[in-house]
Amino acid sequence: MILDLQVAVDQSRPGWDRLLQTRPKEAGFEQSVLWANLLRELDHVRPFFLGVVKDGEPLATLLAFHHIPWDRARQAPKNGLRQWFSGSRHGWLQWHGGPTLYTENEELAGQALRLLFNWLDDYARRNRLFYIQGAFTHSTIQGNADFVHNLFTQFDYQRQKWATYQIDLNQDEQALWRGLKAAARKSVKKAQREGLAVKQIQTIDELKTDFYVPYQDFESAAGRATNPWFSFEATWRLDEQKLYRFYAARDSKDNVMAVLGMYIFNGVATEIASGLSPVAFAQKIPAQDFLHWEMIGAAKNAGCQHFDLAGVDPDPEDQKAIGIRRFKEKWGGEYVEFPSYRKSLRFNLLNELRR
Repeated sequence: MILDLQVAVDQSRPGWDRLLQTRPKEAGFEQSVLWANLLRELDHVRPFFLGVVKDGEPLATLLAFHHIPWDRARQAPKNGLRQWFSGSRHGWLQWHGGPTLYTENEELAGQALRLLFNWLDDYARRNRLFYIQGAFTHSTIQGNADFVHNLFTQFDYQRQKWATYQIDLNQDEQALWRGLKAAARKSVKKAQREGLAVKQIQTIDELKTDFYVPYQDFESAAGRATNPWFSFEATWRLDEQKLYRFYAARDSKDNVMAVLGMYIFNGVATEIASGLSPVAFAQKIPAQDFLHWEMIGAAKNAGCQHFDLAGVDPDPEDQKAIGIRRFKEKWGGEYVEFPSYRKSLRFNLLNELRR
């Protein structure tokens, strides 16, 4: 039995997204052509579209990226001493939401994954890369987690754990409402009483004035940096199918109180870019709660089967991580854990000095 590994560099193989759409939920957005185009423009990555086929039929695909140390804000490479001493100056291989398996035959799946792992190893060593790291979507490995973990272990990967909450949108609105915790229902009702309204961003001009500028102000007030405007502009420009959706919550005086976005792919809506105004925070205006409830409904109306709350720490230790988890668990989603794997390839002097 001969399996064929096919590699397309920089440009996607024909029908890539259509193939991913045959595996709903299992193939994440970060395996899509749009994600490859965005990272190539914003972070100067080199995408590799890898596919394993047998007799012309797909067994596995993987979109992986050769990252280099890159400053997105300055749009320039990082070439400082940190990159030299850490060993990261040649870059690393990374992916999310894959590989995607197209066979239920464990033996064939194992052979396909071994071909992918061997290619990744060979490329990384030839190019003196720092490490290889990747994460499945949680649903890709349900039912065969031990099988996948054993394969990664054979190739010297170390497992790390991550988690998320996913809301089942295959319920009617009343069932979704009943599934919320009392605190979430109380916040949504309070927002409605106070006259908050949610608007979807419709144009590039609105994206800048009604979403990005407030988002930048909110994050700056909280001591956090945002992605530069051109990253939002590129997202809007390259996203011909409008997989990205952006929303703003306004008070009765038309002030933006909160912003939130999501992207939709393979029936899953995943939240991004959450921001809350200092005024809403100080006055306890539940604008983010209201945005989440309205966007859950928007995702359902768009035909999505799940709303993903974009990750939580499975073992939160500080108050911030605990607070994030408490906020996300109140929306009635299912808590699911999934692994990521990392393989270090070069000696890291900075880590040794820290020890």
